[in-house]
Amino acid sequence: MLKFVFWFLLAVNVIVFASTVDYSGISKIPAESRAYEPVEDGRIRILSSSRNASPVPPVEEKKKGLSETACIELENFNPQDADLFAKKMALPANKISRTHTVKASGYMVYIPPFKNIKTAEKRIAELQAKGITNYFLIPEGTRFRHAISLGLFKTEKSARNLMEELEKRSIHDARITARGKTTESVSFKLNNLSGNQIDHLNTLLTAFPQVTRKECGVATEIVQ
Repeated sequence: MLKFVFWFLLAVNVIVFASTVDYSGISKIPAESRAYEPVEDGRIRILSSSRNASPVPPVEEKKKGLSETACIELENFNPQDADLFAKKMALPANKISRTHTVKASGYMVYIPPFKNIKTAEKRIAELQAKGITNYFLIPEGTRFRHAISLGLFKTEKSARNLMEELEKRSIHDARITARGKTTESVSFKLNNLSGNQIDHLNTLLTAFPQVTRKECGVATEIVQ
């Protein structure tokens, strides 16, 4: 009897096992309980919801407007060339300013003429008391008759340096005057030029090789 039960149970187990195996030898385990194999990233493709969807156009960079230059200084025009340049440049008044300068070949620091030599000599004594030893009493026959010259200089800057020294010694009646040949020059200051205006400026400056150009507050650049 026990043998019969044993063989009966064994036969039932064999039948149940056989029902879970297909002919390929793979166990018939429910699909939801099977482990999925990983998929390579390169084989993944996302499909569009519509085959006729138009491609997204690339984003275009915004075109930059013409840059503006804050300030340009132009120097060493003679008056005639300055008039011609201003006419051809044709800038509105708020973008251009003009400065006229007179330069001399020399400068003199002096104390203005006195009525007579005696008064001039008295002033010389006062200068000596303040340590001034470089002076010259201008004789008669010139428009500076009885004036006291304190120095001759090639540049106005040098003359002004002496003026500052005289001020420190409480000498306040000295003056500066130009001597010799004088020359006139004109300079321009140009503000907020557009790119087109800068191009026009560069073209015009080729006709004025003596002109120097620089950005305001920057060292001078000679235009070739």
